[in-house]
Amino acid sequence: MAGKKLNTVDLNLFKVLNALIEQRNVTKAAQSLGLSQPAVSHALGRLRALFDDEMFVRTPDGMMPTQRCKKISQRVTASLSEIVDAIQPEEMFDPSTANTVVRIAMSELLTGLLPGVILPKTRSVAPNIEFRMLPARGLTQQVSSEEILTDLDKGTIDLAFTWNYEIPGRFSWLKLGDVDYVCVGAKSNVKFGRKIDQIYYETTPHVSTSTVDTDLTRFDMELAEVGASRNIKTRIPHYTGALALVAETEMIASIPRILADVARQRYDLNVSELPFASPSRSINMVWHKTRDTEPLHMWLRDFVAGCYRELEVQ
Repeated sequence: MAGKKLNTVDLNLFKVLNALIEQRNVTKAAQSLGLSQPAVSHALGRLRALFDDEMFVRTPDGMMPTQRCKKISQRVTASLSEIVDAIQPEEMFDPSTANTVVRIAMSELLTGLLPGVILPKTRSVAPNIEFRMLPARGLTQQVSSEEILTDLDKGTIDLAFTWNYEIPGRFSWLKLGDVDYVCVGAKSNVKFGRKIDQIYYETTPHVSTSTVDTDLTRFDMELAEVGASRNIKTRIPHYTGALALVAETEMIASIPRILADVARQRYDLNVSELPFASPSRSINMVWHKTRDTEPLHMWLRDFVAGCYRELEVQ
């Protein structure tokens, strides 16, 4: 068989070889394969020609393999077994017994909210799965999300949360919901009521939350589209810092609505609707298409999406 290439060999011959090894009889081998006896005899002739060996010798105890045939059959049997295993459906994923690490990229906004829903659930549902929440720089402002998409390409993260950016076709995504904005102010700020007007909103010193050094954030550009603006006096990269600053001053801040309960309960702030149509964005969960049918990943997506929906109704 020197110099033979795989594309010149009929792989069905190895199924016949395996049956002959098991049955030691051409007729029985044919029956086990659902073939005729002449078809198996013809295949045996092709095997002999392929390996330049007699392969089987007729004896009173049946067809006995040659030493060359025995060596070949050992490797063929192992290979066929691996092929059979490979085409079997994957076992159902069981999070209760899994021991692995998953990595999720998300903005600072979600990092302050979602782990508080995910982690308590994992104690009983997936006790040995470690969730690593990684920063998603660029997903909260007008900066490109290309870095996150590159990480998904490389497999260094499993999931990413993005705003409503254009998502390339090599990724799958699920829209989790829409997020609009509210305004918050300290309860000690007597000028801040539960329903502020646009003049107050536009003239009162504002804390802006931004992870990049820019004059106009994406939110400010969205405000301009509805004919509104902010009087920004300071910029802070994290919502937690902005809320803490608002609690201690007469400054105000615009925050996503899903953060409103945190503002009320942890920082004792008043919450007002915006005095104009609020900008709104969708939050999407994104992953690489190559992982669409992976059992672990299917469970992860369903689990995390469920946790986000709980966050929305809190």
